[in-house]
Amino acid sequence: MTLHWDDPIFVNNAFIIVFDYKKEIRRCANQIEDILKKYMDSYSTDAGYNVPIITPIPDEMEPTTPRLIFNSLHGFSQIIFNQKEAILNVRYSDDYLTVDAMEQRKNYLSERIRVLHNILEEIKCKALFSGVVTRILILTPDEEEKLRVFLQSFIVEKYRIDSTYEYTFREAGVLEGKFFNIFQIGLYREMLDGENPFVVPRIPASNSIKRGIEIIHDINDRHSYNENANYFTTLEASENMLDRTEHIIQQFFNRFRKD
Repeated sequence: MTLHWDDPIFVNNAFIIVFDYKKEIRRCANQIEDILKKYMDSYSTDAGYNVPIITPIPDEMEPTTPRLIFNSLHGFSQIIFNQKEAILNVRYSDDYLTVDAMEQRKNYLSERIRVLHNILEEIKCKALFSGVVTRILILTPDEEEKLRVFLQSFIVEKYRIDSTYEYTFREAGVLEGKFFNIFQIGLYREMLDGENPFVVPRIPASNSIKRGIEIIHDINDRHSYNENANYFTTLEASENMLDRTEHIIQQFFNRFRKD
């Protein structure tokens, strides 16, 4: 079935470094703030981050609960530290959303990836593995029924359920024996928000104002870490994955647009 597709929208990225468990990560708040300021100020005066939000939770609580949160000065991104991970979350403004803005996105991420590696080195946290996650929307003006039939074609016929309302399809592979290369594809709907916050609205699928495909791509070097006892991620490995990610996504676009 042929659908009409709008141009892809690159909604947001995340970069994640997993490191050796550090129970007292909150005690590094001032040091991390100083390192972040030192490196980010070298890029531009408005590229920095606000003072950290230090979450008031016990050290014994779940390690992946955020301990330190740095919000960017312009509201574009957020850096989170928990006891096992450093996470950069980026939500792009309109001028960064298109395919043509690939270099701007790459430069923005690259600057902060270098900073996160430098922070972990200076606070003496061993980086174990890292990865880049990208979320993309591809909208269509076609009716939802056509979109459901299209997504249904991803599944072998004997496993299809005719009455299925939504689909999520996940494909994982290993790239060059080094990186996990993962795609998750699902149906996307955007609805009008209910006007009355005290009323739970009825929102039939036919009322969606936008519809299409949501794609989440994840490339990470966890495979190398799993299979090689001497492997630990590096800045070079993280930059390698960043260099590859949008080209891999484009190859995926080319593949499914032919279906």
